[in-house]
Amino acid sequence: NLSEPSTIHTNTQAEFAPQVAYDGNGDAIAVWERVANENLADTNETAMAANMEVVWAKWQRASGTWTTPAPLTANGYLDHAPLLCGPLADGSVIATWTANTANLLMGTGLAGSQVLWAKWSPSSQTWSDPQLLLSNLENRLSQSLSGLSNLAVYAWTSDADGVLTNAADQQVYRAEFTNGAWIAPVQVTSDDSGNRNVRVLVSTN
Repeated sequence: NLSEPSTIHTNTQAEFAPQVAYDGNGDAIAVWERVANENLADTNETAMAANMEVVWAKWQRASGTWTTPAPLTANGYLDHAPLLCGPLADGSVIATWTANTANLLMGTGLAGSQVLWAKWSPSSQTWSDPQLLLSNLENRLSQSLSGLSNLAVYAWTSDADGVLTNAADQQVYRAEFTNGAWIAPVQVTSDDSGNRNVRVLVSTN
């Protein structure tokens, strides 16, 4: 049976886009977007975007309780769209998220976005330092992340020219995490079928 819904943390900050995955210890790791400023009253979307950070918390299986949310990012510009996958063979969990120093939800040629990643270690109970996965990402329309055993895959779709009314140049790309590192991304499609809404799943084999 499901328990009654309850809060991870009682606060007044706007919060969005939760993701959750179990690590190798059977604890649940959650990440989500949160407005950093508890007293933000500015209704300007750019001002809110600049306050958007990614936070995390752990559900402890032994006690059935959540830890107090802690920041995964704290930089004064837009961090959003977190994804989470795992556990991998070592019990770790991988998080990715998107940053844009111009506070744009979709990166452009003048202000591309960056996709960053970090790995949760159940043995040390810490996150690795955030590292760059993709730089200068333009016109991303969808994304997906999956990981199991010794492989994680981050996939996304982008529009080549940024003219979103024409879908013929929208293509699928992927990057793979193996042997503890991300390998260079590759383009998966190269046709005019309007490839979008990507989903990726790593199977048990």
